[in-house]
Amino acid sequence: MTVLLNRWLEILKHAFARGTFPHEMSFILEWRLRNWLLSPESLAERLPLKKDSRVLEIGAGSGFYSVAVAAAVPEGKLELLDLQEEMLAKARQKMELAGLKNVGYSLARADEPIPLESESFDIVFMVTVLGEVKDQEFLIREARRLLRGGGTLSVSEHLPDPDFVSFGKLRGLVEKNGFKFNRKFGRSWAYTANFEKFG
Repeated sequence: MTVLLNRWLEILKHAFARGTFPHEMSFILEWRLRNWLLSPESLAERLPLKKDSRVLEIGAGSGFYSVAVAAAVPEGKLELLDLQEEMLAKARQKMELAGLKNVGYSLARADEPIPLESESFDIVFMVTVLGEVKDQEFLIREARRLLRGGGTLSVSEHLPDPDFVSFGKLRGLVEKNGFKFNRKFGRSWAYTANFEKFG
């Protein structure tokens, strides 16, 4: 009993601290409060999606945003990337329940070379993920490598995420790594920022 209690205390500690969100607490990611901060439908509207877009979601978690994005690209593909196999399994279950078959799943870390083909995506997006990554500049460079010319990198952040990245910090980081700012949605504490790959 003590071992189990200690394990859950450790999980709770990680859930509300900086770093990777534990899959055991994924039910928190499904809370309705997230719809108020940024709903899946709102995110899909903020992304420049076309029916045949090829999209990569970095840090997909349990797939809270994934169903809406996959549904918006019926002739394209959404690739989900996460470092926790359990999270990808939960996301896959959601996709299957929604009848979506245009989805791929990649188990990988975002702070190491991502095992996907260069210039194979029109859009790379992440929601409250960047702050969890130790080498954020490396991740931005990887996103650029994976995007086609003129492709979009979209980063969404919101409080009370303990890993929140301010827009000012984000813009400086992204622009010095081969992107130009395109558009920002939302407020300072809950925003989506889109950047275009150039050069």
